[in-house]
Amino acid sequence: MYKSGGFIELTGIRAPEAEGKDSPEEDVKELVREISQSFCFECGWELVCCWSSVYELGNAVPKRERQKNGEGNRRIEEQKKLIMSNISIGNIGTAQKIFESIVTELEQVPASVRNNEMIGIVSTMYELIRDVNEKLYHSLQPYISYGALLSMKTGEEIRQYCSRIFDRIRIAEEKKEYYDTNSLVTKAKKYIKENICRDISQEEIANMLYICPAYLSRLFKKQTGESFSQYVTKKKMEKAVELLKDPQYKTYQVSEILGYKTPRYFARLFRMQTGMNPSEYRGKVLQIGGKQDES
Repeated sequence: MYKSGGFIELTGIRAPEAEGKDSPEEDVKELVREISQSFCFECGWELVCCWSSVYELGNAVPKRERQKNGEGNRRIEEQKKLIMSNISIGNIGTAQKIFESIVTELEQVPASVRNNEMIGIVSTMYELIRDVNEKLYHSLQPYISYGALLSMKTGEEIRQYCSRIFDRIRIAEEKKEYYDTNSLVTKAKKYIKENICRDISQEEIANMLYICPAYLSRLFKKQTGESFSQYVTKKKMEKAVELLKDPQYKTYQVSEILGYKTPRYFARLFRMQTGMNPSEYRGKVLQIGGKQDES
């Protein structure tokens, strides 16, 4: 919303009963009308963005702040990953201490920024648990209220409120009702399969899972017997064999499709997996003529 001499930015939550009635634009128009009448000024307005959930709002607002504050918020992002990593392996006490240290670090920032950061962390924890333990996810529902978090005035309120969430997770872990970390590797494998034609990095998937790259590496080795890079290479070579069956693709095109920068590097990896370079494999194993191919 803006008037002569400046802008006023408003962020709000649409009441559940408003769904299915007037459009968000109509709601904003009515709000601006009421503000203009109450404070006796005229203004124009623009609806910049609509979020489908408080979870998205919680991530979007701190993102703008992170662009301003840089280094400090990068550190907080790393701490958030540590929270998720420790939750994943059942170190609930450690995760809670890291969470509380973030609350302390944000004591001096505006309450709205701090509270939105907290929503981002809690909602990420909640989504992580949904992916790996449906029973625990549902048992936490009565303890999760993003509206309550938004309205909290002090860091101590947030600590006390969120301690109940950590207590519920800790109880589940102590009762051996906690989740199996196999689900994290399963999710990583699914991501690799869906993005096999891209240059996939361990850091990219770790960020997607909200865990540290080193922890993802240990999980992969423990549960697959292979390193992350070995697993990705194996899956890429399986896809390469599938593509080589189609005569329309030359070997250098297969290399490009799979995201490799040079055909030579692709051929070296392919030989390590199959004992032959792509052209030899195509001719000897797939029995596809070589005229349409090239060295």
